Amino acid sequence: MDLSVIRALINENDELEKVFEATIDPWWDSTNMYYEELEDDPTWNVLPAVIYAAYELLGCEKEFITYANIFRTAYFAHYIHTRIKDVEEGQQHNQQMQFSILIGDYFFGRLLKLLVDTNNRGILIPFAGMICSMNEGMVIKHKIDAADKMVTEKTKASIYETAFLSAAIIAEKDDEFKELYRQLGFYIGMCIELFSDISLNAGSIDDCLFEVETIWEQIKEIYLSKNHLLEKLINEMKQMLAVSEAAVV
Repeated sequence: MDLSVIRALINENDELEKVFEATIDPWWDSTNMYYEELEDDPTWNVLPAVIYAAYELLGCEKEFITYANIFRTAYFAHYIHTRIKDVEEGQQHNQQMQFSILIGDYFFGRLLKLLVDTNNRGILIPFAGMICSMNEGMVIKHKIDAADKMVTEKTKASIYETAFLSAAIIAEKDDEFKELYRQLGFYIGMCIELFSDISLNAGSIDDCLFEVETIWEQIKEIYLSKNHLLEKLINEMKQMLAVSEAAVV
């Protein structure tokens, strides 16, 4: 996703990379192949930048590295699980498959330990819900051949929405704002993921952007100052969609 806001923030991730590598260090040799595969993965690269924008708006920049590492590790574990295919796709029940299942589960368990270490119990339940949603997404993908959009809602978008919710929890916002911010994260996440095939998903992106703008207008009533990173991100997504639609016409 070629947005200037994202590009600028991606270049500031050196510290996050070091923390992430320390998190998976005991299993680095065994999981390095997955890490290398993710170098060109859009979600992997974009997620930290979007989380930073969400945290910046609420003044939670100091907590960014800790929680971005947690959510990034969640995506890493999810990615490992996605590498396991159906038997119809040629998946063999061998040691490599068993390892992928076990190491993915291990990292999800490791995440719960990282969350406990933050001493913020308010995030534990939403995070557990996120893991359940991601697992549900994998089930509906492989067992009922669910549409890609539905799978994305359950998997990748759930990471974005929980990350936004975590920022609101850290900032000690009221329940109404937490729900509003969670929804904003969900729809921004859906927009970003759907942009991977803008020609096919333009209609769905337009619907999600409408929700983003509606929620953002409510949030701007609270945060009146302009030029927040989130606002820049939203405006750039609108411009990208407009350019794409104009090209089609």
